[in-house]
Amino acid sequence: MRLPAKLILIICGMGLITTIVAPIVVYVAVSGTLKSTISANQQATASTTLGKIDRFISERMDELGNVGRAQQFTALLASPDGTNPQLVETDLHSVAQLAQDWNNLTLLDLHGKAVAVTTESDRNKTLATLESSFAGLYNRALTGQTVYSDVLRSNEDGPTLAIMTPITDRTGQPVGVLVGEINWSAVLSILHEQGNATTLLLNHSGLEIGSNQADTQNRILTADRHASPIFQQASHGGTGTIEAANPDNPEVATLASYTSEIGSRSYKGNGWHLLLLQPTSIAFAPAKNLALALLAGLLVASLVVCLIMFWVAHRLITLPIRRLSTAIQNISLGNLAERLEVTSHDELGQLATTFNTVTTQLAATTVNLQQEKSRLESSINSLPLGFMLTDAAGDIITLNPIMNTLLNLKNKPPKFTKGKHQTANIAFLQQLLDHCQTTLAKRQAFHIPEQSYDNRIFRLFFSPVIQNDTAIGVAVLVEDITEAKLLDRSKDEFFSIASHELRTPLTAIRGNTSMIQQYYGEKLKDQDLKELVGDIHESSLRLITIVNDFLDASRLEQGKMKLTLEQFDLKPVIESVIYELGALSHEKKIYIRTDNTLGTLPLVYADKNRVKQIIYNLTGNAMRFTEKGGITIKPEVQGDQLKVYVTDTGDGMSPENQQLLFHKFQQASDNILTRDTTRGTGLGLYICRLLLDNMNGKIKLESSEVGKGTTFSFTLPLNPPKSIKAPQAPKS
Repeated sequence: MRLPAKLILIICGMGLITTIVAPIVVYVAVSGTLKSTISANQQATASTTLGKIDRFISERMDELGNVGRAQQFTALLASPDGTNPQLVETDLHSVAQLAQDWNNLTLLDLHGKAVAVTTESDRNKTLATLESSFAGLYNRALTGQTVYSDVLRSNEDGPTLAIMTPITDRTGQPVGVLVGEINWSAVLSILHEQGNATTLLLNHSGLEIGSNQADTQNRILTADRHASPIFQQASHGGTGTIEAANPDNPEVATLASYTSEIGSRSYKGNGWHLLLLQPTSIAFAPAKNLALALLAGLLVASLVVCLIMFWVAHRLITLPIRRLSTAIQNISLGNLAERLEVTSHDELGQLATTFNTVTTQLAATTVNLQQEKSRLESSINSLPLGFMLTDAAGDIITLNPIMNTLLNLKNKPPKFTKGKHQTANIAFLQQLLDHCQTTLAKRQAFHIPEQSYDNRIFRLFFSPVIQNDTAIGVAVLVEDITEAKLLDRSKDEFFSIASHELRTPLTAIRGNTSMIQQYYGEKLKDQDLKELVGDIHESSLRLITIVNDFLDASRLEQGKMKLTLEQFDLKPVIESVIYELGALSHEKKIYIRTDNTLGTLPLVYADKNRVKQIIYNLTGNAMRFTEKGGITIKPEVQGDQLKVYVTDTGDGMSPENQQLLFHKFQQASDNILTRDTTRGTGLGLYICRLLLDNMNGKIKLESSEVGKGTTFSFTLPLNPPKSIKAPQAPKS
């Protein structure tokens, strides 16, 4: 679609939006004003109507109280035999006929028996035969109060509200109660005064007790409105207006105003609520009519404005933009020499000037990027390792020739995507891409020392490419270390075989020299010869120890050492090491001890003999470097592990030498003479680390300070792991 057509659509769309939005805004404003007006009127009407009902009941209470103070009622109740009850009943009839708001008037004595009535059917009534709620009202009235009930249903006369006032003698003592039952039609007539809206009078429980509808009598105390949202809102008290569904017809949206009973001077209220309901279709009809009228007028005006705006925009905007679009298309085709003619100094003229400046800079930047790309490709292709670069979606961006060879690619398309690899090593490439996704997710570089595939071994390096704190890709380096691993394996096998072959003659030398010293010691009269035999024996022991270390390291590295894992008490193991090294510590005049917690240690799960070898090795190393003070072995429980500390007061190590610990054939020494002085092979800590790795334990240097001593620690599990893996050499 060309720009002029788009411009027409934009302008027409703006006009259409204006045409639609303006009537909506007017409708919302007008309907909001009408709603406020209607709400205020309905609230005032509801308050006035409920106030009339409150005043009506209050007046009936005052009226009944005045009637109850008549002397003939007191006389009849004080002396039933001496006063003619017919005269009293005549007075009651007169009151009922005069007010026309009473259904029944009944005079009860202190026993609740009817003494005078206006209805003959009530003559034999007693308190027990009246409404059940009358008893409570009757007792309250006897205390001197004029009381009233909520709306009650009478079988003969329909709904009613009972009022009771006390009859007292000259001393103020109650002698009876005058009961008046209000004619409920008088209350309903107040509700029928509201003809413009549905009027509902509800009690505190949500039962309908009156309305201005035709079937009011049938719904009183049977129509339950307690679940209506309108009643739920009104039950909180006060006055207000809400929009909700009509309680009788949920499909009709209703504007409902409510007010809560506030009572009057005498009548304090039963917690009633008055609702005025009017369908929103009627309430908001003026707003809809006004919006339709405005819509028609604004539609015509908007069309005229759209035509004028289009003509102006075409002359002032479309033509310059079309020239700019043509220039941009030429730039996209590679014509970086394209320039625009500046014909004005307005915004479009400034845009043309800026376009020319940007195009010039783009041409220079393109040349620089091409040069940088050439240098980068040359660097990647000259790498001695396989290189691959992926983007954030996992698609391969580039590969160098060595990576093509490693992946056995037949061709090198400009871009590889997952599922379209022309390679014989699709599975291996998929593993690389999976690791790339992991690198992107964690945003951390990592490497895999060994990855076997198709009879070859690779070392892999993965590093995320970060730009503005966002990972945009992954750089991968792959090194084929198959030949190096085969060479290391051959050296290890040669080393193992040579160690085995050395062990046999060394054992023979040790045995023979031991026998010479034991059985022919007295025959060796020449002291030099005797020392030579002793040196041979000590050297054979030293060489056997070295060979044993070589064999242990070789078996652990090849995963051939079998460990006997069991639960055992570490206490006798530590005590055995201390006993065996006791003579040496006595000779060096240093102490070797443990704390007093050995009796409370839990069982550990490990290889008992190998644990002893670890403790012996750590303690022996400490003794070699300790000339004064001594060594302390301290075990303690940490969670589900037992941690053992071996602390000495020896020479200590510098931070540089600490980096050499736990590596093969490495000793922490400041000079070349240390190895001969301490008679070490550099395999002790390395073997300890391999053993603990295979027993689910760890070894570490806790602290070391030159001239103050060193503390090593190792951990052992207290319980067997849930899944026991076969012992194997850790990757280094």
